[in-house]
Amino acid sequence: MEAISNGVPAFKKPEWRNARQTLVVMGVSLGAMFLGLSFLASKIKVAPFDVGTPTVIAQVADNVYGQSFLGQVFFYSLQAGTMLILVLAANTGFADFPRLASFQAEDRFLPRQLTKRGHRLVYSNGIVALAAAAALLVIATGAEVTQLIPLYAVGVFTGFTLSQAGMTKHHWRLREEGWKRGIAINGFGCLLSSVVLVIIAVAKFADGAWLILVILPILVAVFLRVHRQYVAEDAELEHDVPLAITAPIMRRHVVLVFVDKLDAATARAIQYARTLTPDELRAVHFALDPLAAEELAERWAEAGMSRVQLDLVACPDRRLTRAAVELVARDLADGETEVSVLLPDRKFKGFWNRILHDRTAEAIERDVSQLPHANVTTVPFHFGPDGRPAGGFRVGRDDPPPSGNGSGHAPVKHPGAPRPEAPPASSDEPPAGRPPSRPAASSSGPRRQPAEGITPIADVRWRQRVTIEGRVQTLRVKPSAGSSTVECVVEDGTGAMSIVFSGRRHIGGLEVGTRIRAQGTAGEHRGRLAILNPAYALLVTRHD
Repeated sequence: MEAISNGVPAFKKPEWRNARQTLVVMGVSLGAMFLGLSFLASKIKVAPFDVGTPTVIAQVADNVYGQSFLGQVFFYSLQAGTMLILVLAANTGFADFPRLASFQAEDRFLPRQLTKRGHRLVYSNGIVALAAAAALLVIATGAEVTQLIPLYAVGVFTGFTLSQAGMTKHHWRLREEGWKRGIAINGFGCLLSSVVLVIIAVAKFADGAWLILVILPILVAVFLRVHRQYVAEDAELEHDVPLAITAPIMRRHVVLVFVDKLDAATARAIQYARTLTPDELRAVHFALDPLAAEELAERWAEAGMSRVQLDLVACPDRRLTRAAVELVARDLADGETEVSVLLPDRKFKGFWNRILHDRTAEAIERDVSQLPHANVTTVPFHFGPDGRPAGGFRVGRDDPPPSGNGSGHAPVKHPGAPRPEAPPASSDEPPAGRPPSRPAASSSGPRRQPAEGITPIADVRWRQRVTIEGRVQTLRVKPSAGSSTVECVVEDGTGAMSIVFSGRRHIGGLEVGTRIRAQGTAGEHRGRLAILNPAYALLVTRHD
């Protein structure tokens, strides 16, 4: 009966009429078998055993068929038929529950995963969920049918009561033709089902029926909570959609590639970053290990990627995720920049290879992506089952392509070249004689009281001659083919700004964590306030 009610769309047209006729035949057959079995049980005077077998049906069959050979054939045929009916009943649940769950999921009362169909066009997630729940029940009850029956009966008659009550309300609300007869039929069905439900709940309360009475209200509360969550999400996603579509794009696009070491995975990420044609492209390494950072800087300086510079960023507290968020926040501080963070993602096959590597990239992605206009993308690099690369890619030199290729096509714009509307990459004064639009980045750390004659970085203004003092937060490493420039970002607790030494490739003692005092005129470099070629003094190295 349940299978027919749930599977009306599967019938031939007219579906409702064929389903109704089948349901009538099933109902009459069920009534006849139930009444016949009850009559035979009362005449034979059989009673159920507290434990073990035979069952009531087996006792009735044994008395009716007798001990003859033909009687034994009928007896075991009845036992086999009973088993097959129970198997079919279980299969009915697996066929219909996933379909009903998908309806509830479409109405946003259950997780949306239950609406997905597998490659066999069945609701695979619903089948798996039902199988897990059934296995849990079987284990919890020790596969005792006497403990499972009360759960089943209360659940079934609760469903019958609710469905009949729903149909009664339906007739009362629509008042369609024949609504009074519908109310009478469905109202009587609701009353009958509710009476049976109360009798079973009271009689079998101590045998396990209490569990359903406790679980059902909890499930209803969970369904309503899921529904509210989906409604709230949809409302947020639909809010100000036209405004979001027509919102102006950011003036600058900065791409940061977070690197741990220079390897094939890093090279693949940088190769992809160049295709984004950003206004500024930087590789970033958080210097957790000074020796490893120095080795990476040496290898980077010898590499042939002339357009990609490496920033060594201090991370003294070793809180990598926090350092990543603060770094991105500094680039976003002007309100005119879109930042894309690329994370080399090493894909390993096999459970053993996966447990050998941490999930730091996932934590960085989770926290950085919460910043407005910050986007995090993983660039996959696949390994084989034994840890070797599953496939390679071509890595060319970072030299710009020739202006023509002899094919008549227009020259290809080199990835990483500045956009036409972008400001100059390096200049002592901002364009058009106006102050730079990107001031010194503010700091989220504690504000220190500066020494006499020292200007806090947060108070530095364009074309002001200042003396600043702070710790080197970021040191930019240029490849050997790049320009002769040493750049660093100094942070003093009030803010951070750049110091640029033109015509230099290396400054002895200037490292990440070094404390430096610099004096000069605040100009502009890469759209930010910076001091170019200052007089400087190294106060404390990171090793002191």
